[in-house]
Amino acid sequence: MSKKSSILYSIVLISVILIFLLRFGIDVLNPTSTNWLMSAYHDWGTHYLGWAYFKEEAWKFPLGQIDGYNYPAGTTVGYTDSIPLLAIFFKIFNFLLPKEFQYLGFWLLLSHLLLSYYAMNIFKRYTNNTLYIFLGTLLITFNPVILYRDIHPALTAHWLFVGIIFYYLNMDKYNFKKMLLKQFILIFLSALINPYLVLFCLALTTFIIIKITFINKFLSIKKALLYFSVSLLLIVIPWYCTGMISFNKEVDMEVTNSYGLYGLNLNSFLNTETFSKFLPALDKVTPHQYEGYAYLGFGFLLLTIFSLILYSFNYKKLQFSYKKAIPLIIAAILLLVFAITNSISFNDKIVFNIQIPEIIIKVGNIYRASGRFVWLFYYLLIFSSLIVLIKVEIKNSLKTILLLFICGIQFYDISPLFIKNLPKGKYKNEKISEDRWVKLTSNFEKIITYKPFQNHLLNHMDYQDLSYMALKNNLPITIGYVARETTGINKKFLDSLDIEIKNSNYTTNDIIVTTKEYLNNFSHSIYYNELEVKYLDGYYLLYSSKKEIQNKISLKKPEKDSVKNLMYSIRKSLAYREITNPITIEKGIEGNIEDNFITEDYLEINGWCFNKNNVTNKDSIFIALVNEHKKYLFNTEKKERPDLVDHFKNEKLINSGFKCRAVLKELDEGKYEVFLGIKDSLKNVIFNNTNNLSIDIKRKIIPKEIHLPLKESEEVLLNVEEILENSKKIKIKGWAALPNKDSFKNTIQLILVGTKNFSIDVNYFKREDVTQFFKNTYNKNYDNAGFMIDMEKNDIYKGEYKIGILLTDEHKNQFFKISDKKIIIK
Repeated sequence: MSKKSSILYSIVLISVILIFLLRFGIDVLNPTSTNWLMSAYHDWGTHYLGWAYFKEEAWKFPLGQIDGYNYPAGTTVGYTDSIPLLAIFFKIFNFLLPKEFQYLGFWLLLSHLLLSYYAMNIFKRYTNNTLYIFLGTLLITFNPVILYRDIHPALTAHWLFVGIIFYYLNMDKYNFKKMLLKQFILIFLSALINPYLVLFCLALTTFIIIKITFINKFLSIKKALLYFSVSLLLIVIPWYCTGMISFNKEVDMEVTNSYGLYGLNLNSFLNTETFSKFLPALDKVTPHQYEGYAYLGFGFLLLTIFSLILYSFNYKKLQFSYKKAIPLIIAAILLLVFAITNSISFNDKIVFNIQIPEIIIKVGNIYRASGRFVWLFYYLLIFSSLIVLIKVEIKNSLKTILLLFICGIQFYDISPLFIKNLPKGKYKNEKISEDRWVKLTSNFEKIITYKPFQNHLLNHMDYQDLSYMALKNNLPITIGYVARETTGINKKFLDSLDIEIKNSNYTTNDIIVTTKEYLNNFSHSIYYNELEVKYLDGYYLLYSSKKEIQNKISLKKPEKDSVKNLMYSIRKSLAYREITNPITIEKGIEGNIEDNFITEDYLEINGWCFNKNNVTNKDSIFIALVNEHKKYLFNTEKKERPDLVDHFKNEKLINSGFKCRAVLKELDEGKYEVFLGIKDSLKNVIFNNTNNLSIDIKRKIIPKEIHLPLKESEEVLLNVEEILENSKKIKIKGWAALPNKDSFKNTIQLILVGTKNFSIDVNYFKREDVTQFFKNTYNKNYDNAGFMIDMEKNDIYKGEYKIGILLTDEHKNQFFKISDKKIIIK
């Protein structure tokens, strides 16, 4: 390297560092400084949390796997955009690192430095003028797009595809293998940084290989395929090893209907998004189009115009190698079209939509932030504009004045992007009483947020507050923003959790964090004193009453009052009264019980109801349980039902939905009919048994050992749909019916067939879907065909059991059938 080049590199290096520090401050380079990351409540916090959880967990495969964040599915350090390349590297040295350690500030600086390195070397191909190279490098290194993207550090690695452009421009028939090797290194690094950057690198390399094969004839077709295969392997292998891709299909790679939502607006090169001293922000179709941010800056806008004019008069003299530019232009245009998507927009209007192949939509749903793919076109445009000005034959003094003018006006225009006042030092969570949270949660092994996977549980982006707090005790938590969800695992966990809550099955290892919105789900458990309740910072913290708390916290008076008020409201909401007068049946009551759930001490019913003779949105809805000995009346909680408004064309039905929660321990055992009730104009409650639904209140379901002389009957319609279990209990759910009999006249027993045989009384729940399914086949009412049992494993012998059903009709005829499902009691 010549002395002149060394001086140039040094000047560029110092200038980039100084401008970076002017923008961010020096504290971001302090590896123990986390305040600037977590206080942003944006992507920075997500990236840091992903790394922080990854750092504290044991090594496993895939290498990037994180289990405790977004528990139980977890995620990977790639899906938190924590830059797997650095995360894996620094985790190797975790034993040397402090508890709070970040590398994102270093990465932001490194990205600017590497971009400046490649930009400077590209300009050196076209001029020896040190000032031109210096000014051009600064304009490229601090262009608006990379400045706008600093909130997403992984995406600032624009040096990856700029580097590929540089190696390609230096490629000839003597060194093309060496240049391809360097490009392969950048492809490999991109796979360990961010998947969006991978597509840029792969697109460029693909078209470069095509050009040197079919135009330059440097490669045979066989070798070209080999080189392309190598480039794919350099992506797939690191992705697989870090967990970015897997073959179990648990991660939802596609985000349905997202292609087009984050697309590039045709005004993007002029849309300042308020980051300009000269030009206003322009309208967009949706706020999501920020992903297509591509404002050139006023300086680059003027430069582009100047360059086009200069080029039109001097294109013959410039002597550019246009053939060399072909793969770059093709890749840039294809990615630009992909960025615009099939929904073409300008300002706040959709200009038109284009029908495109399903495969493109699928790729677009994976790369949903498609607007980002404008970047290659953007860089080619600003590089080309600068190179034309540098190469054009005009006086150097005029060229220098133009470049200095453009540089000055560009940086003045985009100066709002430089305004940063980042908080310094270590992060202290001020939104929650972190010390008390940490002390209380230290008694547990997991934090369950309810409902799980909601990243704005109480406050906007409070997943960061709760995850950061959980990290203090290295506790898994069921919350956390990840780029790709595991919907199947999440749903299975939530369904299982809801069943555990309804059955009041709480492990002493878990603490539940919830809000007022979801407290009713726990009302019966709180009513029976099965849960302890704490109130902190607007959240309710629930845990098993059996838990022995070592690290206790004291509640302040307002917090204690909140708990007392909660207890009062729960007892009020679950209150019932015994009816002595006969109930009044009124055919004008329209309603439907859509589902119900029952255990030995808890009943939950959901549905809708209204009085069609006097429709009002203020109706109070009741549930009555009635048999020949007792009648009980329960309040319900109103639910909005816009679907009923649409169906019946009546806006007054918006509050006609209901949910009834009832505690059953104090009620007499027996079989009860379920009635829906509404107050009439005289404030009397009138009823109707719209579903012919009955429930059986039992104190405890105990399996009975039986002999099994029964023969299987082909007449039984049976489906065992769900088997859920934990260490103590097992739940079996399904439906059973007889082809030519209404189900409300039948009784169902579940039969376990093994070395010993057991019969178990079931709880019934509504299954309108079964009636609908067989409507054209049997035309019978199977609404009461749903069954469910929830039993203790200790109540039967260990072993393997087939699951069967015994149906008894109103004439005491019995029908027996064994399903294809089985359970194993260990």
